[in-house]
Amino acid sequence: MTPVLKNTIRLVLMLCFTLTGEISLAQATPNACDFPNVTCGIATRNGIINSFGTDTIQYATVGRSMPFWFAIGDVNTGHIDTSANCIFNIVKLGGVGNIEGNTFTKENKYAYYDSISFSEVGLYKIMISEGHSQFLDTLYFNVILEINFCSESPGGDCGTIKGNKIFAKARGSNVIPVDAVFPITVGVIDSISQLLDSTYIGTIYVEKVSGPGTVYGSLSMTGNKWFNFNNIKFSQEGAYTIKFYEEDSLKYKSAYVDAVVIGVTGLSQIESLQLHIYPNPFSDQFYVNFPQKEEQVTVSIFDNMGKKVSGQVFNNPGKDIIISSKDVNSGVYLLSIRSSSGSFASNSIIIKK
Repeated sequence: MTPVLKNTIRLVLMLCFTLTGEISLAQATPNACDFPNVTCGIATRNGIINSFGTDTIQYATVGRSMPFWFAIGDVNTGHIDTSANCIFNIVKLGGVGNIEGNTFTKENKYAYYDSISFSEVGLYKIMISEGHSQFLDTLYFNVILEINFCSESPGGDCGTIKGNKIFAKARGSNVIPVDAVFPITVGVIDSISQLLDSTYIGTIYVEKVSGPGTVYGSLSMTGNKWFNFNNIKFSQEGAYTIKFYEEDSLKYKSAYVDAVVIGVTGLSQIESLQLHIYPNPFSDQFYVNFPQKEEQVTVSIFDNMGKKVSGQVFNNPGKDIIISSKDVNSGVYLLSIRSSSGSFASNSIIIKK
């Protein structure tokens, strides 16, 4: 496709959005069988499985869509019956606004929805039905209030200037448990003024650059201005880098976000742990000084691909603990330290043998 033809197509799509209020740019469709908590094959059919793994979904803001899927199989084990031919339909049972987009799917072993959005902020009660099996499920989509992302841009405001660079900002800590949501707000900025482009219309995608496990969930969003990605998850403990990018990579420079995924679940809050590490660089061992007493401390060292190369647990440590790295080769690593109280710290370390 020539650049002229491609730009013409994009212009037509943008005009369609302006005239109809909807946008039809392609989105990344998540493969159900790639989800770490899902298996595929011949399975018992006892209900509907969804890509969120829950019946209450923190969905996109008004007018935005993000892809998700439904399938039938064994809801107790997450085993999808890929021999099934499914036809799904979404019906609103309650909620202040309207469902927008295509609510009915063609016959397939999975049902992909990539155009669903809502017209008003609030909680929507949704019924999912599968035509052949008569399975029904009730879900709750929470359409969240749009944040003002303008003031969080590097330029401190929005502008009508066309952006050329993706800007991504984590909504909380970059340290999260395995299979927990990593919420990130993403928009487009102008690289010179650093202002956020409030006129942007299109689709922004997510992909893993490095890390030991799978990045899964809703890995694209379509709409205008900026997006709240609130269904990105990681399947394994380790250090990750993910990329946010636009389809036209020559027009929009990508953004990269780092995350440290820890092997615990059920943490309601992760607080920053202030500590001192010395010496750094070092050869076979180093010291960590803690500001307060901790019942238990877990220390992990990750290489530049996010793989854990060392792990130690200390019960009732003192103010200083000695951490050995004698079995780790020279290089730059990420040190991850978490306490039993839920506090966490990470820091780059350099090992020189």
